[in-house]
Amino acid sequence: MAASEAVKGTVRRRLLPLSSRVSGLRHPTSPLVKQQRRPEQGFTLTEVIVSLVMVVGFVGATMQTLMLAAIFSSRAEQYDRAFTWIQEDLELVRFRASEYEKNAFPSPKCSATSPAHGLAAGLLADLGGSPKVFGPRFIGGKDLILTRTAVYATAADPFNLLKIDYVVTPQTGGSAIATLSTEVLPNAALKCP
Repeated sequence: MAASEAVKGTVRRRLLPLSSRVSGLRHPTSPLVKQQRRPEQGFTLTEVIVSLVMVVGFVGATMQTLMLAAIFSSRAEQYDRAFTWIQEDLELVRFRASEYEKNAFPSPKCSATSPAHGLAAGLLADLGGSPKVFGPRFIGGKDLILTRTAVYATAADPFNLLKIDYVVTPQTGGSAIATLSTEVLPNAALKCP
């Protein structure tokens, strides 16, 4: 009898569907079969919500980064154009300094006894005094003004050096967009004994 049961068991195994024999499952309702069917059910609501939150977070961070980049780019362009404006005027000042009393050898101002009569004071008068305001210029969506302040009394050599400070500010007031401090030496000072 045991031999016939063994034969019957073998026969039963052969009568199972091919998919059950290939996957190694004995019965189509076993827990392993249910786990195989789960992916066919789709995503859960929690998984969908989590993925949407991640997508919204990523898009939000990307948009914020793009906005900051645009703001910084605008400010950089505004600073660049303001500094170019300063350089234009500084080149004019340097040209006037090179031309100031270039034909006098040596300049009578070389022997000045007070800074008010020196070469720096003469160059300042030739430049139109101080402070000098230029503008407005429309730069970066704002009307800006350029202020040039020149003094000789606080320079390292008050007879010959002209200390110049540039500031570019909004016409309506506010913080400076660009600043520059420099000193200019008239070429005539190089001819002084």
